[in-house]
Amino acid sequence: MKERLLGSASRPAVGAARAVVRRRSGGGSGRELSGRRCRDGRAPACLPAHLGQDGASLHRTVPEKAIDVTSADQSPRRRHTQIEGVGVPPSGAAWGRVSHALFRAGRLHRVAAGALLRRVGLYPGQELLLMLLWDEDHRAQADLIRALDVDASTVTKMLQRLEQAGFVTRCPSPTDRRAAVVSLTDSGRALREEVADLWRELEEAVTALLDEGEADVVTGLLDRIEEGLQQRLSGMRGTG
Repeated sequence: MKERLLGSASRPAVGAARAVVRRRSGGGSGRELSGRRCRDGRAPACLPAHLGQDGASLHRTVPEKAIDVTSADQSPRRRHTQIEGVGVPPSGAAWGRVSHALFRAGRLHRVAAGALLRRVGLYPGQELLLMLLWDEDHRAQADLIRALDVDASTVTKMLQRLEQAGFVTRCPSPTDRRAAVVSLTDSGRALREEVADLWRELEEAVTALLDEGEADVVTGLLDRIEEGLQQRLSGMRGTG
């Protein structure tokens, strides 16, 4: 009796799931469910990932290309979308939609950069330090810290790793024994073309869905965001 009751209770859910799939796949598409096979004749593997082989296990709604996670009565400027393949953002993301978008894009950018840089034995950020040395070799460590605008301890760790990898050397300054001068090794100089190729590949990934005009617009907007943040931080330091 208990099994029969559970079986009958699951039928409305299955029907609702099939209706949702039909609605969101455009009605007559191959994703419409029919028994244990799809309309295009494929095996049940074409069922949505969140449905069981018999369509009876409904854990969440069918994912769409973009899902509005805010209420319908909010203005378009307050709405936030979920990209396919990315987890549902927290409701708090609506408090700062641009900030959350920057966070998401920045995280993926760092992951992509890391995967590429591993090919030549580097970590994200180390290539930026090397770029400074490729422009001007034999630079004071303090100069690199100012140019990168990061904590001194962060630059020290980066240099230690680069030194251990054989890409740079550090030696006392001939004019100030308390200061260190950072220089490229032959291996460090040889990395330049490889890193250039990797950054071109990274740029292609970043701009894959943008045309040239859109890429220019995005670059300009990011420059303005950076400028605004710098002004705000300068003001906070001045009043702190």
